[in-house]
Amino acid sequence: MKPVTIFDLAWIGVPAAFAGLLYLIFVAPRLLSGVKAPATSSIWLRRFLSEFKVKTASSLIEKTPRDAGFTSPAGLRLLSARRGGVETAPAPDSKLQAEDSNS
Repeated sequence: MKPVTIFDLAWIGVPAAFAGLLYLIFVAPRLLSGVKAPATSSIWLRRFLSEFKVKTASSLIEKTPRDAGFTSPAGLRLLSARRGGVETAPAPDSKLQAEDSNS
C-alpha cells in the first residue's frame, strides 16, 4: 500500500478552500445585511458575568481587587465575594484570600 503524503488530498482541498472563500466574499455579506451596529458606538459592547475561585497557590492572594485588575478600564468589576460561606460586596481595600470565590 502506498503511504499518504501531505499533498495527496490537495486535489480536493484547494478547490474546497477556494469555493469557501468565494462564498465568504459574495454570499455571507448578503446574509448579514440586516445586522447593524448600534448607532451610539462603533464598537459592540456585551456584558458577561464570570465566576472564579482563588486557588491556594494563586498569585491573587493578598492583592486588592484593584491590584488584581478587577477595576480595569476594560470594564471588569468584582461584584461580590464569598469568603467562608458569607457573600459580601468587596471593599476597595479588602485583600483576596485563598479559597475566596465570587459565585
